[in-house]
Formats: sequence, structure tokens, C-alpha cells
Amino acid sequence: MSQLGTPFDLRGYTWGRYRNNSMYYALAEYRHMFYKNDDTISKHGFTTWLGAGSIGSDTTEFEQYLPSLGVGYRLEVQPRMNLRVDFGFGLETFGFYFNFNEAF
Repeated sequence: MSQLGTPFDLRGYTWGRYRNNSMYYALAEYRHMFYKNDDTISKHGFTTWLGAGSIGSDTTEFEQYLPSLGVGYRLEVQPRMNLRVDFGFGLETFGFYFNFNEAF
């Protein structure tokens, strides 16, 4: 079954709350790395996103649309290993996410 509202798609919802046979979603995410004074890339960055999606029993039955928006902080702990801290808002709910091993 499809799940909508995981840390990997529409952040801000309880994981497993929205499940059904079919789903679709769209997500636009902007990521930015900061620069040091000497114009080299620092280990700090941020992200922001806006998305929406829906689930249904088949591809013709999408009734409730779920919005998602939020912000996040990225810290490069070592090359190709980042700390991810995200705060997402959904429809009458929110979520806080903490993760390692994301490529920024």
C-alpha cells in the first residue's frame, strides 16, 4: 500500500496515517549552501519546501488533498554524510525530523 506523509515525501504528517492503494504528490524543494568569507562552501545549509498530494483506492478516486511546507537545516558532518533537521507543517499537524546520511 502507498503511504503519504513520510519523512521522504510530504513531511509534516504522522508516518502511516495516510495509506491506500494509489497516491500522487508533487514537491518543490530549494536547497542552499552558505559560503565562508574566503568564498569556499561552508558545512552549513538550509532547505525549504512546498508540496501537496493525495491518496485513494484507485487512480480515479483522489478526494482529500494534503499540503506540506517547511524548513530544514543541513550540516555536513564529513564528506557525503550530512545531518538533516527538518520541521514540516501539514493540514492541522506538524512534524520534526532528524536524520543522517543525506546527500546535500
